Amino acid sequence: MFAAGTKASGRNQLVDVRHEARWLDDPHGQSMESAVFHLRFADGSERPVSVRVLPTKYFLKGGLYGGLNGRFHGDDRGKLYFEHDVWDLTEPATREKVRTLADQVVEVHDGDEVGYGTIEYGVGKGYAQYECRGTRRSDWRSPTSHSGSVQLAVGARRPEQRRAGL
Repeated sequence: MFAAGTKASGRNQLVDVRHEARWLDDPHGQSMESAVFHLRFADGSERPVSVRVLPTKYFLKGGLYGGLNGRFHGDDRGKLYFEHDVWDLTEPATREKVRTLADQVVEVHDGDEVGYGTIEYGVGKGYAQYECRGTRRSDWRSPTSHSGSVQLAVGARRPEQRRAGL
């Protein structure tokens, strides 16, 4: 990470990212436990950034992102319309229903810097690094090829940035 207001030069430009994610042992949900991102820069330097996933999770299906029960985020349902669901997340059927599309709160370590934010991730079918051969974490295997896709977005701020409202 670079200090706010500094400009990236060609030397410190990010050129490659490798990642190693660990998943929670839940056959009814897609939840990350932790991750390490190995960053490589144009000047040849490398450094790891580690992510610790905290227990708070927002299931985007609650906002109808990706659709739920035939409805989608942004559907016009008239001038005044509201409804709500109550989910028991200890129930496997509920986690199966709402398992994808979630934001999770994370703690990010980059050297001596620590930040907090959210992470969103999606693992596309065919990405061998996180391909499942069964339903338990022990069934997830190491990378053999890199077909398919993985999308990860992490937003983190240092504690003093949070206090300052940045």
